[in-house]
Amino acid sequence: MRKKILFVLTSLKNGGGTIRSLQNLLLHLPIDRYNVEVLPINFEPFDTVKLINCNVLPNQKTLMAIGTNVRHLIYLKNLWIIINVFLRKVLLFFFRRVGGYHKFLPLYLASTANKINNLNYDSIIAFQEGFPTFFCSMLKANNKIAWIHSNYKEYVKLIKKDEQYIYSNFNQIICVSAFTKQEFLNFFPQYHEKASYIYNVLDENFIKTQSVFKIDDSRFDNSHFTIISIGRIDPVKQFSKLPGIAYKLKQKNLKFKWYLLGDGNPNELRLILKNTVHFNVEDCFVYLGGKFNPYPYIANSNLLVSSSFSEACPYVVNEAKVLGVPIVSTDYGSSYEFVNHNVNGYITPLDKMSIIIEQLINNEDTYTQIRNNVKKFVYDNEMIVKKLVEIL
Repeated sequence: MRKKILFVLTSLKNGGGTIRSLQNLLLHLPIDRYNVEVLPINFEPFDTVKLINCNVLPNQKTLMAIGTNVRHLIYLKNLWIIINVFLRKVLLFFFRRVGGYHKFLPLYLASTANKINNLNYDSIIAFQEGFPTFFCSMLKANNKIAWIHSNYKEYVKLIKKDEQYIYSNFNQIICVSAFTKQEFLNFFPQYHEKASYIYNVLDENFIKTQSVFKIDDSRFDNSHFTIISIGRIDPVKQFSKLPGIAYKLKQKNLKFKWYLLGDGNPNELRLILKNTVHFNVEDCFVYLGGKFNPYPYIANSNLLVSSSFSEACPYVVNEAKVLGVPIVSTDYGSSYEFVNHNVNGYITPLDKMSIIIEQLINNEDTYTQIRNNVKKFVYDNEMIVKKLVEIL
């Protein structure tokens, strides 16, 4: 008999590591063992992913009112639902302003929680931090799992509240790397026996298949040493520092092109573009915007640079290795799990990054050795899926 599994996450919006992680997980999970359902909290009218090997449940009005952008409500197309969700948002806003919101919220969610409990899931998985985890803490199942996709030390700076009571309601806490597990336990050592880590599933065949498509952006030119950086435009990625590094390389009269792919925070993007002009590197550092398929850009580059201040499980680093592209990464905590320093890439503080890149551009033998090493990389999905089956 198949087990019933429920995944709960914020939304199905494309572009984040969490939704990509779920896509790959569902692709490799043995479907003959599980009936999987997915519950998105927020309604997203644009740029959503299609999940396979699962049933996506309809958005619940009580949950949509929590975080759905009010401007998106018009796309629900049903006037009654639009009014219903809008009035719920007004009610929640009232309690936030006058006080008592955190006491009111469990009462507000009780009917939806009971509705889900009546579906009798074997396992319920809060697949994202924040509200999905809070809501799942209210649900009932023999096996409840909380998934940590972030560096909890950085995450807690954003939420500014103590969540230890929430995690007491879960049987297991899964982190996406050994580093993120340790960061979580630094806050909540009492959950040591519940916590473990499982790396994200990676779809190697998809990455390689997508990488052979023709690049349709005429701005991309890899006739010189080509560097690529990819990710959500966000301060944590430190992309605004890259023009300054490009400037140092340009001062050495090195022939290179550095391309940045991604979209996101408009203020951070303005800073990136401002710094590109400030350092006079428009000729060698080019922002290409977001790309639906970034893999041809990676495959046609000589080097991937990961400049983040913090990463839990850096997808793009593993994707570059799958495509045989060496990596230079900043020294965030999890980097040592995913980059084998001096073997398939380099780990360095951001202020020393230009020195490493310069060496790779100038020393063809060193670069070739690193590239040959990274081409031997094979991602072990089999072991990851085995761990997933064990926890479910």
